[in-house]
Amino acid sequence: MTLPNGVTMMPISDPDKGVLSDRVKAAIKTALAMVLAYGVALSMNWGNADWAAFSVAFCTLSAVGESLNKGLLRLCGTFLAIVATITLIALFPQDRWLFLIGMSIVTGFCTYMMAGTSRWYFWNVAGLSVPLLALAGGSNPLNDFQTVVTRFEETALGVMSYSLVWLLIWPISSRGALENAVRRLVAAQRQLAAYYLTPTIGEMRDANPEALKQQATQVLAHLSSLLDGAEVDSYEVWEARLAWRGLIRQLLQLSSTFERLRQSSTKEFNRELPMPGLPKFAAELDRRFSEIGRMLEGYPPERGPTSVPLNVEERLGSLSPFHRAALLLYGSHLQEIDKLTRDLFETVADIRNFTRAKVNPAYESMSLLSSALDPERLASVARWFTGLWLAWFIALYVPDIPDTVEFIVLVNSLSMALCMTPQAPIVRVFLPVAFGIALGGAIYVLVMPHLTTFASLGVVIFATVFLICYLFHRPIQAAGKAAALGLLVLVMGVNNEQNYNFLNVANLAVVLPLVFAVLAVATHFPVSFRAEHVFLRLLSRFFGACACLVSTLSWNPAEPPTLWQRLRRELHLGDLKRVPGQLAIWASALPAAALGRSSTNQVLALVDSLQALSYRMQDLIEIRATPQSQVLARELLSEVRKWRLGLQDIFGNLSQRPEAADFADFRARLDAMLEQLEGQIEEAVAVADKAGTSTTENENSVRLLGAFRGVSEALVNFARQAGGIDWACLREARF
Repeated sequence: MTLPNGVTMMPISDPDKGVLSDRVKAAIKTALAMVLAYGVALSMNWGNADWAAFSVAFCTLSAVGESLNKGLLRLCGTFLAIVATITLIALFPQDRWLFLIGMSIVTGFCTYMMAGTSRWYFWNVAGLSVPLLALAGGSNPLNDFQTVVTRFEETALGVMSYSLVWLLIWPISSRGALENAVRRLVAAQRQLAAYYLTPTIGEMRDANPEALKQQATQVLAHLSSLLDGAEVDSYEVWEARLAWRGLIRQLLQLSSTFERLRQSSTKEFNRELPMPGLPKFAAELDRRFSEIGRMLEGYPPERGPTSVPLNVEERLGSLSPFHRAALLLYGSHLQEIDKLTRDLFETVADIRNFTRAKVNPAYESMSLLSSALDPERLASVARWFTGLWLAWFIALYVPDIPDTVEFIVLVNSLSMALCMTPQAPIVRVFLPVAFGIALGGAIYVLVMPHLTTFASLGVVIFATVFLICYLFHRPIQAAGKAAALGLLVLVMGVNNEQNYNFLNVANLAVVLPLVFAVLAVATHFPVSFRAEHVFLRLLSRFFGACACLVSTLSWNPAEPPTLWQRLRRELHLGDLKRVPGQLAIWASALPAAALGRSSTNQVLALVDSLQALSYRMQDLIEIRATPQSQVLARELLSEVRKWRLGLQDIFGNLSQRPEAADFADFRARLDAMLEQLEGQIEEAVAVADKAGTSTTENENSVRLLGAFRGVSEALVNFARQAGGIDWACLREARF
């Protein structure tokens, strides 16, 4: 796809070019690394050679830097687990229950921390390693120290094995992957800017904004991990790491601002805004993106950003108050885009050493308190806790459970994995695990007893690992590939003194259904993680947050809120910003039985209307904090109060029954309110002008009224989308 000025839009992936060769290369490298790890561990007569193989299975990624970064995180996580395990054994050597409680606290903390950082794998390894190390020593605690030392050695061996293979055979630089991803994202943002602002740049009217947004979202989701890897395998990226991280924050905020710009475009102003400078601004924006793309390719810019006045003020006097408010809001988003693209230009120029200017942009960040107390994050920890302790009780009180150590470790590992992808159905997790056990069991029983040398064993390991990596080659299958490889390694149990017992495979096959039975119980109790239940729960939280935030609009600006009021507002603001994204994930996971007569696209359209409502609510909260005209506030006090209470009542009802949204009723109530206020606002503005109120305060008050209207319009849009959802089927109890 070609953009103006000859810039080409690169797709996220090209399924027809080079996929097979890359697929084969990645499978070969993983298989070679696995054989190398086994060979070194066995030649040095280390016990538990499969621990080295686990590092290869769980850390191999497509680029060198990414794999090295993940390996270092695994090594550090293993070290933390070793320290925690030795401490627990030293503190509670004879007290079983205190030991289990202490182990649960440590592992639970690791599980909780996974959701709060991009380096989640460090906490994941630490959490799953603590029970493994504590139980691997057996009944004799004297074995524990040797066990943890061996674990660290084997983990380091696995990291070194695949690092050497990835560095020496068909190396793929993470720096190149990072730069390509940024180029694709900038190209997508350029197209979106042209589509949203004006159809006069090139032939952009036929662009598909939904596809572009999906591309941008996919790239943004992987930029942080790509940068983590590029910092490891590229000195240039490491030197400019602060600028690169600033660039990612700018791209995230630019994407959000473009979405807010789209959501703030009403029918009256959709590409017909009375802004004389808009076409020139759009052309300047397009040129900036072109220069940014040019710098990312390694060429110096031909010209820096120039200022293009939008001249919004020239048309304000000819507009009605609500249209004036819409224009002011639209203009504020354009000014934010102007600033962000300038900062983006300077940051890329700094990364490429075309300028010495340093940009330290202010960026929007989620409240740490809100993220820490996210109910869904806490619910995931409760899910893990239920699964682990149910496994403990089964292992302790149900006699003759085979392979209790593997049973507990599998439950803990899979429960932690589900905390990162809670929307994944249990069946989808079961299939790769069962495949790994079946394949490993077949090799263990039918093939390995006939092998006499490591050369023949190495061929079998290579072929088996190659097969799994070849079958599970897509990025979306990464978790399934890791699970299949891990279970393959566990079942084969390669060792220098190899013993064969069919009961090893049979016992693990018997334990597997019990593992998933425990996971199924934890999925439904104490908090349900069925997609339809989570979707409705999130809807209730979203509207509850809106109701609470609307109530804060009545606070007196002259009286600072109490600590409890501030904390409560922070929590609800976090829900307002975070829940629409969570709803989009769970909407895609809704089963056909829960959708009924509605479709996934209809549910996603409903979520999109909630995202628009979220942005409008954020605008309302932000504008309320600005200085307001006291004259306008007095003149319109009763009407605005009635409007606020009406919104609060609607949000409260929707938090209980979102299906109660009535499009016709919402539309009629909003139209009646607008008709009643239109003339009163004009008179109030005239009174405020005579009273000498500052223009800024008058504009802020008009923007506040426009923000009320924007929230109401978003509610009307939600009600229209809600009419197409089969709510009865969504709420229906199923087993």
